[in-house]
Order: sequence, then C-alpha cells, then structure tokens
Amino acid sequence: MVLFSIFLWFGFSVSVAAQLSVTITNKEIVGNETDHLVIGCNFTRTGPFRSNFQIHWYYMNNDNKSTVHAYYGGADRLEDQDVAYLYRTRLFNSEIPNGNASLKLYNLQTSDSGVYQCTVTNGLEQAHDNGSLEVHGEWYFVNIAFNSIMNWFNPMLCYSKNNFWMKGGLDCPSREGCFHK
Repeated sequence: MVLFSIFLWFGFSVSVAAQLSVTITNKEIVGNETDHLVIGCNFTRTGPFRSNFQIHWYYMNNDNKSTVHAYYGGADRLEDQDVAYLYRTRLFNSEIPNGNASLKLYNLQTSDSGVYQCTVTNGLEQAHDNGSLEVHGEWYFVNIAFNSIMNWFNPMLCYSKNNFWMKGGLDCPSREGCFHK
C-alpha cells in the first residue's frame, strides 16, 4: 500500500513537470499600418531554463513558415529572420523567465496580415499556439469637384497605397462608400 501511494505521487509529479503549454493571449488582433503592437504569448515554465530553451515566432503562409523572430542560447537570434521583419521585432527578454514570449511588431505593414505562431521549446518538449493579425491600410480622403456638361457633383475620392475609387457610385467597390473593413 505504501509503495502504491509513492508510485501515484511520483507519477503525478512527472506528468506535471512534463507539461509545456503556450497560449496566444489574443487570437485576433487588428492594427493600423505604421502602428506598433504586441502579440501576447505566454508559456508555462516548469523548472529551470535549459541551455537549449528556445522561442520562435513564425508567419504562417499555407504550408510555409517564415521566421519573424527567434530567441535561443539566452539571446535574440535574427540571422534566419525573414527580411520583411528586419529591425521591426523584439521580445521582452527580461520577462521571458516569467513565461512571457510576447512579440512586439513595429511599423505595421498591410503585408503583415495573416497567421502568426508562437513556438516554445524547453529542451524536453515543444508547444505552440496560433493567432491572427489584420492590418488595415492608411486611407486618404480628397475632395474633388467635377464639372460636367450634364451636372455638377462633388464625389469623395478615396485611395490607399494600392487601391483607389470614387465615392458616389462612379467607381466604388461593393463596400458602402470608402470604408475599409
């Protein structure tokens, strides 16, 4: 009976020590072009850090992963970072021992929209979680008065860096007016 109780206690403590979990704190984040934001990621820490402890942030594109940021060997490792994120990312390194693997992304671009994965490896296990980021483009509004033989009208010309159209039924998308979703 005593041996059985020790076995149950030992089995329980091993299963707790071998549990690594990673959680993206906000699964759907929305930002605006040129802003900065944090994609929160927390992990459980079940013992001392090992020399092979790692954090990797990836941008998921179908079956491909692009490295957004990497941390291992006690330091940021950006030699494999996708050039699209060069000088635009950082982790909160002083908070990593507390289970914080959050990523700060600077100068958002519309091309940053998509799925991000936070992956943590503690030397024994690996765990990850995914979240999505939607970056809205900057919109510029310009009033232009048109003179037509038939009539006068004053539509609003709306455009972003990549698209433009006129409000007032001339060349509008299916959206109402010039609102960006």
